[in-house]
Amino acid sequence: MLKRRNRRLTLWYIIPAVLLVSFLNASAADARVEFRGGGTVYGFDGCEEFGWEGAETVVARFRPSGLPGNGANTFLTMFWNNFPYAMGLATRGGPFTSSFQEVDGAGIGGQARLLDNRGQGRRFSELRVTRQQPGTITAETENVRLEGVIRHFDGLRGCTARFEFLMRRR
Repeated sequence: MLKRRNRRLTLWYIIPAVLLVSFLNASAADARVEFRGGGTVYGFDGCEEFGWEGAETVVARFRPSGLPGNGANTFLTMFWNNFPYAMGLATRGGPFTSSFQEVDGAGIGGQARLLDNRGQGRRFSELRVTRQQPGTITAETENVRLEGVIRHFDGLRGCTARFEFLMRRR
């Protein structure tokens, strides 16, 4: 049996990990319109003290809102290639826009973090899209190019990062 302290630490990591997996996973029965591919997270500004700099290659998963099986929220998930880290971001309804909008999400790596904009002193992020091709995504769209900026990247105040992803419908 785990000691009380170890149980708390274990729960600290397990519960957010389970939440992240449920947040990121979609069952095959859901028949969602989803795009998968990859790209780069780069252009880190104000992030160096937190260890983010240079460019990171990632695998990306994108599920736009309003398409069959996708629901009202838009989801973007990034999985780092060179170390164990993943981040998922979601709108509270509707698509990503060209203006910064608060997004909820979670990140897991050396520690689990909930990125929550509901006030309560928690970490949060904001995202805006600077380029999306095609401009309108439908259930028949085959490929998507998505570029943008994440402000308060990884929930870190003052840390900004850019991203570019090319993805194909799955």
